[in-house]
Amino acid sequence: MKILITGGAGYIGNTIASACLDAGHEVVLLDDLSAGRREFVHDLLFYERNVGDQTLLDRVTPTNTATVLSQSSVPSGNELPKADSVSV
Repeated sequence: MKILITGGAGYIGNTIASACLDAGHEVVLLDDLSAGRREFVHDLLFYERNVGDQTLLDRVTPTNTATVLSQSSVPSGNELPKADSVSV
């Protein structure tokens, strides 16, 4: 199964990616690195893009998607709650 993990360069996304790989799935990561870290990507297929990039989403065509998108800072999330809202 091909699984797209949005927010894949974050701690939780990386943990999900590892579990998916251990289960024998193909993993594709998508992250804009606003909070994620490139060192979590390893040698996986990775797109440094925003989840709102519909052209990319149409091209990747996953079987399933794990969405791990959130503000990693509680104060920032409280100050700018709309910064986390995205329509896909």
